[in-house]
Amino acid sequence: MINKNDYDNVSFNQLEMLRNEINRTTMNRKLVNKIDNYYVLCIYEQQKIASNDQATKAITWTKNVISNSFVIWDRTYKESEQLFMNLRISSRNRVITEIAKNIVSFLLQNYEDQLNETQKRTSMHHNGLHYERYIHRMEQMIKANTFLGEDNAWEEFCSWFQVYLTEWVLEELESTLGSEKVHQMSSQELNHVFFQQITKNLSTNEAFISKYTNIVNHYMAQWFHTIIALMKLTNLNAQEIASMLQIANSNHEDTLPLAT
Repeated sequence: MINKNDYDNVSFNQLEMLRNEINRTTMNRKLVNKIDNYYVLCIYEQQKIASNDQATKAITWTKNVISNSFVIWDRTYKESEQLFMNLRISSRNRVITEIAKNIVSFLLQNYEDQLNETQKRTSMHHNGLHYERYIHRMEQMIKANTFLGEDNAWEEFCSWFQVYLTEWVLEELESTLGSEKVHQMSSQELNHVFFQQITKNLSTNEAFISKYTNIVNHYMAQWFHTIIALMKLTNLNAQEIASMLQIANSNHEDTLPLAT
């Protein structure tokens, strides 16, 4: 089992570059501190599990992972905390599913490559149901054995991304309204225009949504590579992969039990 504290030792080099970019900003911290605490909640579309012809293709990240995102203030969140927490957990689970799909694709590609090399089989078949079960098994392993089963990883990401979004939107307001005007606003006025701007960006600004999605996908990709390393999945042989995913050795049948 992977030590969940290993997350503390994970280094995200490219994300550190983004953090350094934030640190280099000349924006007045007093301006940032005027913004009330808020949450960005993401609603994901349900996607169909890949069929056999997609199961072992190269790893990709969904371009439109986030189908709808909206902002709520902390005070609103607290009024219906359980509801919003359920939405946050649902979003976390979708991210884990996306990572699990890519890990399963990675493992199945390695598995088939090894079988082809030994000429034990020229091709393998994974129908949608089998593939879905592999993904479900991997989701369970990720939650039980990696840092993504802990709140710390998610809270760290949310805190970092909130800072990034806040400064990003405030810089945009300074550019469009003028720095002097923005700095002269009261907290109430600033929060009002901030909420309008970030809501508009998340709903209709395609360039903003694209950059926003790319950053989220980049973070997910970093988690994917970290989990591959922590679970030592790179050099598994075909037998180990079959055991991990519970792929049957005969009749090309999958022996993974249905989830209960």
